[in-house]
Amino acid sequence: MQEDKKVSRSNKRRTAKRSRQSRMPFSARLGILITVLVLTVAAAGALMAPGLNVAEVYCEGNVNIKTEDIMNAAQLQTGKNIFLTHIGKASRNIDKMPMVKSVKIQRVFPNRICISVEERAPLAYIPINNEIVALDAEKIVVKCEKDDLVTKITQAYTPKFNDEVQKNEENSSENNASEDSEKDDEDTESDNLNVEEGEQESQSDNGEQTADINIMNIPLISGIELSEATEGKKVKCGDEDKLDKLIAICVALQNSGLLQKSTYLDVTDLMNIRLIIENRLDIMLGDADNIDYRAKFMAEVINNKISAYEVAILDYTGDDIYVRPREDGKQRVIEKKKTSTSSSNEETTESSEKKVSDDEESEESQNDTDDARSNGVRNIDDDEE
Repeated sequence: MQEDKKVSRSNKRRTAKRSRQSRMPFSARLGILITVLVLTVAAAGALMAPGLNVAEVYCEGNVNIKTEDIMNAAQLQTGKNIFLTHIGKASRNIDKMPMVKSVKIQRVFPNRICISVEERAPLAYIPINNEIVALDAEKIVVKCEKDDLVTKITQAYTPKFNDEVQKNEENSSENNASEDSEKDDEDTESDNLNVEEGEQESQSDNGEQTADINIMNIPLISGIELSEATEGKKVKCGDEDKLDKLIAICVALQNSGLLQKSTYLDVTDLMNIRLIIENRLDIMLGDADNIDYRAKFMAEVINNKISAYEVAILDYTGDDIYVRPREDGKQRVIEKKKTSTSSSNEETTESSEKKVSDDEESEESQNDTDDARSNGVRNIDDDEE
């Protein structure tokens, strides 16, 4: 019985303590209620305020993807309250686009929404069946070209060397040296040409006016076959090793600044790789060993040692680059380094050549002396007779 009384007393004490804790001053409860009401009214006012309605949705970071395509995927409407706009759904829709690597959507108060896109960087065009796909460094198909664009890409990037570039320059120089009576007509024609060139440059600067706006500055690949290619997914290839080396070459060209100048890359034989730059420089690379360093050296040579109008063949199968113009076939070498051994060998060769030439000269002088003596003897004999 005593134990039961102790338990009941302890329960009563707990109940009393809880009741004291549950009791809250009326002023405190009133303050909380007022705060909730104020927040509710503020939230309702924010949802009803016309200044918080979305007035602009804009994109940044997109280069190859059209802004219109991003907007269509996002499906974000202006005029709707900025807090009621479903940003998460728009982000998921944009992320499904094959060329999008990542996307971030932010509310820019009071009434703007910013869509920041990071694109996948395409590295190469590879034909498959009747299509041409563009791959990035992760072997993801970022774009699949069909129909007319396949024809345009093939015609634009298939090797065709224009040997008439220098001839046109010579013809223009000869026309500039014509007679005084024809100068006025030539000036008029040159002005017209300048106007036309200016219009062409303005059209090329404005991407929407160019006919080949959808063609990217990446090389067309030959010598590799893909078994399956779907936009937004990795390609399947029977020779993964060759595909890996192809990607490594393209990444090296991209890091050296040559990828956008490259128009054609043949990897049929990985020991005899062929690269075409701007449809005028035919480069024999040999294999793909040490391609990062070699690509940088090759970029330095092309940018600083070779004319922007020169049509030539470059042999880079060894340590040095041998340049052979397609017109005369004469070869010149551009060396990376000269070792002390090679220089000493060259000096030894030059000294030996000089020595040989000196010996030859001494022999010739000795022969001339002997001839003179023999002639003198003959003349004396004739006088005696």
